[in-house]
Amino acid sequence: MKKALIRTSLLFLGCAALLLSPTLPEALGTMASSPPSDAQQMKVDPEAERLLQGRAAEETSGPAPEEHLRLMERAEKPSSRVTALGLSVQASAEPKPAPAPGSGSGSGSSPDPTPGQGSDSGTTEDQEDINVSVRGWVAALAKEKGFEGWADSRWDIYPLGPGTHSWVVILRSKQQEVGYLVVAASENGGYKLLEYGTGTNPLFSMETLYRSSVQLGLIPDSSSYEAFVRGLASDSPRVKRLYAPPLQAAWEITMKEGRLFLDAKTGEELPDLVDWADGLPALPLAGKEPASPAVNRQVAAAEQWESFDPFEKAVWVKGKPLRSEDFPEWLLTAGKSGSKLTYSAKWFGGKVLYPLAVTGYHSWKGGSSFISLEQEGSRFIPYDTATQFGGYYPLVSPPFS
Repeated sequence: MKKALIRTSLLFLGCAALLLSPTLPEALGTMASSPPSDAQQMKVDPEAERLLQGRAAEETSGPAPEEHLRLMERAEKPSSRVTALGLSVQASAEPKPAPAPGSGSGSGSSPDPTPGQGSDSGTTEDQEDINVSVRGWVAALAKEKGFEGWADSRWDIYPLGPGTHSWVVILRSKQQEVGYLVVAASENGGYKLLEYGTGTNPLFSMETLYRSSVQLGLIPDSSSYEAFVRGLASDSPRVKRLYAPPLQAAWEITMKEGRLFLDAKTGEELPDLVDWADGLPALPLAGKEPASPAVNRQVAAAEQWESFDPFEKAVWVKGKPLRSEDFPEWLLTAGKSGSKLTYSAKWFGGKVLYPLAVTGYHSWKGGSSFISLEQEGSRFIPYDTATQFGGYYPLVSPPFS
């Protein structure tokens, strides 16, 4: 378990690096690292280097005695969190049969009670317009490798925060979550595709939130999933979906002790993101807006690459990122590096650094290109946006002439 914790660690950037709750599979440790400068070698933070070098030692010997004391002290806190979240009453009640989220017809927002379904979800006409776009993208992606389960999928649509004019679409096939899309209103009318991905842990999955809430002690471990969903529905202002493109997705949970933030993909506990959250949706996306695939377009070219563990060889700590002017050049240099690239970027106001394996790409007809990143399933984000905010680090240096 300790090996899994270190492998999937997030990097918190700040004046101190704290290892968060290693006792929980979903609340993982973090490391501090200085942000990379353009086309320059990244400076190695001593704490990041210490944790990387000490990985083997921790796997065999376990945490230090003082760490055991800290873990025991933390384990006593969940009961107060349960009271603060106010879900214990609903959890103790006899749950009534309720369909799992995502069991709707794919013709609008879910009929199930879920947080965040306020006025921002739009009118019935708006929802139908969104569904027209979603149907087109789903049909195109269902033809691609890894997306086969989308062919007979149904989906539900949930708004992402007030005033953002964006939605997450969660797809299900045979009663299992199989993927997601993030859609936003376009400045020129219609809708644009910001992100999409596959896997049984889609972005903003209620099932992931439920598991993390149990593991973090936010609700009793005896709570059923159905009771959890109903409890959130009756107290939805306390739980919000927050999103800013690309990759920045979090659950915000308001409690008596303050506001708690969880990664919307993995369910891991994040650092204090109050400043970042309060700046939404006013935070602009720097640079040019990436092209979005048209609803009637198809994927022209695609590749899948084998995933790997970015922590096995942490080139994103000391190495230099690839240099490329555009997607075709990037694709060429990626091929020279053996198609093993780690994408590293800092998010959430510079507080979190994600090292993620690059596992492929989709090049859509019309010019838009998305790269695939591995984070408990694939996350496809626009190449142009990814390149603005992060760097690509090859495991093997390409033979540049």
